[in-house]
Amino acid sequence: MIERRVLGKTGLEVGLLGLGGANHARVDREELTRMLDRGLEVGANCLDLYWNCEDQIGPAVKGRRHDFVLMSKIEVSPGQIDRLPEDKQDAGIQIDESLRRLGTDYIDVCQLHYVTDDDAFDRICAPNGVLERMLKAQQQGKVRFLGITSHHPTVLARAIKTGHFAELMIPFNVVRRQYGQDPAVGLFDLAQRLDVGIVIMKPFSYGRMHRNLVRALQFIVAHPVTVVIPGATSMEQWNLDIRAVQQFGGMNPTERERCRDEAWLLQEPHCTGCRYCLPCPAEMNIPQLYRMEQYVRTFGLTEWLSAERIGKLFVDT
Repeated sequence: MIERRVLGKTGLEVGLLGLGGANHARVDREELTRMLDRGLEVGANCLDLYWNCEDQIGPAVKGRRHDFVLMSKIEVSPGQIDRLPEDKQDAGIQIDESLRRLGTDYIDVCQLHYVTDDDAFDRICAPNGVLERMLKAQQQGKVRFLGITSHHPTVLARAIKTGHFAELMIPFNVVRRQYGQDPAVGLFDLAQRLDVGIVIMKPFSYGRMHRNLVRALQFIVAHPVTVVIPGATSMEQWNLDIRAVQQFGGMNPTERERCRDEAWLLQEPHCTGCRYCLPCPAEMNIPQLYRMEQYVRTFGLTEWLSAERIGKLFVDT
């Protein structure tokens, strides 16, 4: 069995390891069901969900819904909500659609998904805004607890201080440690003081790590987090994740620091093209600029692309 922790003020007991939902839609339903079976065997009962994978998860949890903690999401950012049909974009409708797809009458944790900045959070909290709809759904029993996901610690710190949110989700890994450890924010300490559960996404830096994944997972669970949710897409990957957490025997500060210097780590910042850095305050399309840089290097255009030519480029934001 894996260690159990309490998901903040929800009081829900969850396994330290959960299953990330970004790739559920790519997994064969039978394989996904086997992975969920295996998770329950060891106590990994927390399922991260997206709207585009709930059709897969619904049949897989049928008849054993209460064995799982289901964490779904409400799309609120323009880049994400635009993927939904216009008549399905209202937060209340999104919740109802999730319930329908999952074949259940309640969601354990309903999360605001990808809140990019303070302005976005202000819009969410405005009268008749998304937060009001989520609170109404909570009063109706459709949602047990509210959560929030973001790549920005300052936004999360502000959100959990409102008292509305029992859980937060943030990227944190051996490469991108500043998301959770930035002393200027103190997000982990703040969440603990406010009894807010901490769920860690992107433990392998959005798939950029390919070696020593056991060590990478163990680095994360050595911190005061509640659940880490790698996006396993096969039983082989899932069993590797399970063993990593089962075998974890602790990691002191010196050992955690040593992880930073091990040769297999990605030491330089890298762009995954996730677009979570947008909109940029300097009005630059950062992922597109990184792609252009890759093209320049790949096709040997470094001499042709002079500073003068760069200055004439139009950057579409």
